[in-house]
Amino acid sequence: MRTSEHMTRRRRTGAALLVVTTVLSMMALTPPASAAPVPPRYPLSILAGTGTSGTPTAGTATSSRLNEPMGVAVDSSGNVYIADRANHRVEKVTSGGTLSVFAGTSSGGAPTAGAATSSRLNNPSGVAVDSSGNVYIADTYNHRVEKVTPEGVLSIIAGTGTSGAPTAGTATSSRLNQPMGVAVDSSGNVYIADSANHRIEKVTPEGVLSIIAGSGSSGAPTAGTATSSALNTPTGVAVDSSGNVYIADSGNNQVEKVTSGGTLSVFAGTGSAGAPTAGAATSSALWNPSGVAVDSSGNVYIADRDSPRVEKVTSGGTLSVFAGTGVPGTPTAGAATSSKLDTPAGVAVDSSGNVYIANRYAHIVAKVSVGSTISIPGAPTSPVASTTSFSSRGGSASVSFTAPGSDGGSPVINYRVTATDVTNAGRGGQTATGTSSPVSIGGLTVGDSYTFTVAATNGDASYYGAESTATSSIVVVAPTQGDGKLLLTAGIPGTSGYATPGVALATSLNYPGGVAVGSDGTVYINTSYTGGGIYKLGSDGMLTRFAGDDSGSCPTGAGPALSAKLPNSGTAVTMAVDSHGNLYVPLPLFSCPMVVKITPAGALSIVAGTGVSGAPTEGTATSSKLTGPKGVAVDSADNVYITDSSNRVVKVTAAGQLSFFAGTGVSGTATEGAASSSKLNGPSGIAVDSADNVYIADSNNYRVEKVTPAGQLSFYAGTGVQGASTEGAATSSRLGNPIGLAIDPSGNLFIGDDYYLSYRVSKVTPAGQLSFYAGNGSGGLSTFGSSATSTPVEHPASLAAASNGDLYMVEFYKGVVAMVMAAAAPSAPAAPTSLVATPGNGSASIAFTAGSDGGAAITNYKYSTDNGVNWTTRSPSATTSPISITGLTNGTTYNVKFRAVNTAGDGAVSDAVSVTPRTVPAAPSVTVVAPGNGSASIAFTAGSDGGAAITNYKYSIDNGVNWITRPAPSTSSPLVITGLTNGTTYFVQLRAVNAAGDGTASTAVPVGPRTTPAAPSVTSVTAGNGSASVAFTPGSNGGVAVSKFQYRVGAGSWVDAGTSSPIAVTGLTNYTTYSIQVRAMNIAGGGAASTAVSVRPKASGPSIGVAYSSGKNGAFVGFTFVRPTGSTLVGFTVRAYTKGTSTLVSSCQILANGRSCYIGSLVSGTEYDIRAQGYFRLPGSSAVRETFESATSRVRVNN
Repeated sequence: MRTSEHMTRRRRTGAALLVVTTVLSMMALTPPASAAPVPPRYPLSILAGTGTSGTPTAGTATSSRLNEPMGVAVDSSGNVYIADRANHRVEKVTSGGTLSVFAGTSSGGAPTAGAATSSRLNNPSGVAVDSSGNVYIADTYNHRVEKVTPEGVLSIIAGTGTSGAPTAGTATSSRLNQPMGVAVDSSGNVYIADSANHRIEKVTPEGVLSIIAGSGSSGAPTAGTATSSALNTPTGVAVDSSGNVYIADSGNNQVEKVTSGGTLSVFAGTGSAGAPTAGAATSSALWNPSGVAVDSSGNVYIADRDSPRVEKVTSGGTLSVFAGTGVPGTPTAGAATSSKLDTPAGVAVDSSGNVYIANRYAHIVAKVSVGSTISIPGAPTSPVASTTSFSSRGGSASVSFTAPGSDGGSPVINYRVTATDVTNAGRGGQTATGTSSPVSIGGLTVGDSYTFTVAATNGDASYYGAESTATSSIVVVAPTQGDGKLLLTAGIPGTSGYATPGVALATSLNYPGGVAVGSDGTVYINTSYTGGGIYKLGSDGMLTRFAGDDSGSCPTGAGPALSAKLPNSGTAVTMAVDSHGNLYVPLPLFSCPMVVKITPAGALSIVAGTGVSGAPTEGTATSSKLTGPKGVAVDSADNVYITDSSNRVVKVTAAGQLSFFAGTGVSGTATEGAASSSKLNGPSGIAVDSADNVYIADSNNYRVEKVTPAGQLSFYAGTGVQGASTEGAATSSRLGNPIGLAIDPSGNLFIGDDYYLSYRVSKVTPAGQLSFYAGNGSGGLSTFGSSATSTPVEHPASLAAASNGDLYMVEFYKGVVAMVMAAAAPSAPAAPTSLVATPGNGSASIAFTAGSDGGAAITNYKYSTDNGVNWTTRSPSATTSPISITGLTNGTTYNVKFRAVNTAGDGAVSDAVSVTPRTVPAAPSVTVVAPGNGSASIAFTAGSDGGAAITNYKYSIDNGVNWITRPAPSTSSPLVITGLTNGTTYFVQLRAVNAAGDGTASTAVPVGPRTTPAAPSVTSVTAGNGSASVAFTPGSNGGVAVSKFQYRVGAGSWVDAGTSSPIAVTGLTNYTTYSIQVRAMNIAGGGAASTAVSVRPKASGPSIGVAYSSGKNGAFVGFTFVRPTGSTLVGFTVRAYTKGTSTLVSSCQILANGRSCYIGSLVSGTEYDIRAQGYFRLPGSSAVRETFESATSRVRVNN
């Protein structure tokens, strides 16, 4: 019961709710120069409860939980008694703030006489205390009233425990029916608000019950005899010192007064539910008044439950708000009129005039102390203004500041910024309010200069303190076209009061249910509840009523739209404007299901529906019932498409004929194919594109479907599974609750997803790609002027796209119409700049800095290679730097220009940049490979230069593994490679180098570096007869095998002499001295010559005859000798050598005429080698010359 009652209360409308977060409200007025006197404000504090429901605990009252406190009373000692309904208890709070349980146990049940804390109670709702300290309890669901003495003894004073009508007589024998309020007068008479009996009973101290007000029938009160007047669920009762009884007649939204003589009159309230207004109490609305109390001065306090406020009515009948702001919420310390209340159900007042308030669903009892008052706050400091983009209608600014040093005894709850137009004072001022710094202010004239002041209040608008002025003025600028920010169009965020004509940003919109926009930019807004109707918003930001007389009834036919009856829509709808400016409005309530048309001149007519809910039928549209039309769209032929709660989309032709367009009338899963054969499930929003394709928001199928003019249905967005949307392919993204649809001139479809896990507006391109357009997926108040995708957009239930692409959306429960401004019409892109060309092989890569895209994405580039004479479109398209141009001729210079392309056309032309395409050189052809000494000479023919001059060559000696750059750059042949090792085979490749890089390598060729052999070392030379034998050791072969050796005599020619040592030199003249050199030959040529050696050829030596000695140690040697012709013999020397060696042992000499001699000093029995040498003079010379030596003879010395 508590939940349904609470939710019903929260859904009711009529009271203006205040902004509850940092948002603005705006008014087109200038604050008065001086403030009028305002009533005093008293401080509110928390007496008991933590704000969380739960079981009470003894001790500090503000640390104990309560659970739906509904009644409160206070005794003469300042003890407070709380009827803690859902805890089935009554608690007592001492004047020192200590809480204890006074009556009741932990569970509900029937009461028992005796100790009060041992007796059960059942949902006690009211409590009162008499001058003796006896406490009286309205035990609602026990249908009784109990009394508890100061000693804690409980007894029953009225009721039998069974619900029923009361009977006069013994009170404990009379039935009661849900008594909710109780009061006691100074004589001890107890008064009972018997809610379900619609009566007030009186019980005397003797226990006699009588009826003092109410006939027992539920109904409106009538002045006169109190017992003859109907009441409607009286829930509270109070009595003053004169015996006048005051009744909180909850169901009648009134408080009545019954005199001691039994005459009833209305004391407060008009009988209509609504927000209270200061002034005559009987002229003010009340909203479920639930409790009432009266002080010693006759002032009456009303716990106005659903207002939610406490009002004070003086004995003279003047009403003022005593506590509460009108916004439900947890009470907070500070000024009572600045604190929220939540379902104030009971009220009491003590002898000092302090007031106690039971906040049922805040689970708190609050106290308002009248011993002190709250003053206004000081002025904020350091205000600074800056221009912003906040509002879609005119310019806007943001003013930041520092909170005032003094809050006046209650927290500051609002700041007011006032803008003064310096440029044109005649335009008046604008004001805006916000709960913290900075405050945004809109409705300013673009281009005008403004000054700004800021003031703070800790209460309502009557309590603003001193103003401070921003240090400098600013010139207002317009919002930036297409910057993706969410702008406020109409409404005060977070409020739901009556819509009033005037500045669109200064009025609540009372749950705006639909928005549409005409081709001229006029915006139409449908407000959903009381005070609703159709409003028209002009370019000046002013809101005017366009249709509806605020009666809430059905239209009866054609006539002026302003005087036509229009019911509240109660929900979000999709409206449409056709090409003629006619507005189409669906009326979805079952009590009046219709679609109406309103011309630009304000004439209303019925398009479809009879006003009676039912399934549509084909034929005349105004003769067909509709179940609950929620959306309407119009195509190019003025056919009207209507989404109906019958799970159909119907089509109404311009001639007024209705036919079924999509859906079978049975809810179910949609299927692709013929639209009229597919089921739908809760179709709501609808839109038509320029090709007359119809798009349906199939809410409960979690899809958007597209229906072609031929009637074929296909899925356009959503998977059919509920969930948060994701960017990418639209048919792969889930949708949560698609309701609002709109389509812009470019064919982009916008989807308002009213899903608590994914509040967003998404955009689906004609290519089927979904992206987020507004909303960050969460709920809450929007931050206007910020990126549309970074701020909450809650309940985007109706969308409309303007002809320029601006997208409007309603935030149903936040009370505003917002918009995202489309980009301005694009222009052709600006010229690219800073072109840098990099040549390639038959191509060029052009790097550049893109110019401005002109407001539309660059889709491609065009280029010219002949200085702008001819242009080529880049294929495939490319949009980022660098861009490659192909098909060019290497070596040819081109003058290249670029231009970007977007939807507006070809952009401006860039400056030219020159480029000569090129590639790396072709491979050289090696013609001759010449090995050298540690080097190789490579002769070659160059290949093609690739379009750029060859600047050098590189070579590799390891078959292309490693490459070496020619040290001294040169392009001529041959290329000499040095640093090689003779005798090693290398595989040499060449490649040319140009500006494009290293060219192709030539075919590898082998080469073995080499040189001529080193000089041999002569080891011996032996003279012969007309010859010489030269022995030697060869030197290094120079890296290649020696092919032969050569000698030369003196400076003569070289003569081949074999391939090994020794060599024979012949053709010499005996007894002539020669100089001989030897060299080796290899493929590289003749090597270095050896050191020259001398040799003197000679004839054969003497013939030695051996004679055996006749004694020891010697031998006779005889010989013959042939002397050279013409020479003179001088003598001989005969020598004995150790056998087989050149070791001399002994010798003997003989003159020219001798032919033998004896060699002594030899060892008998030993063999010796004997050689004889002759000495002579050559002809014409006196010098003695040695002759040739004889051959060796071996002799044995005899024993």
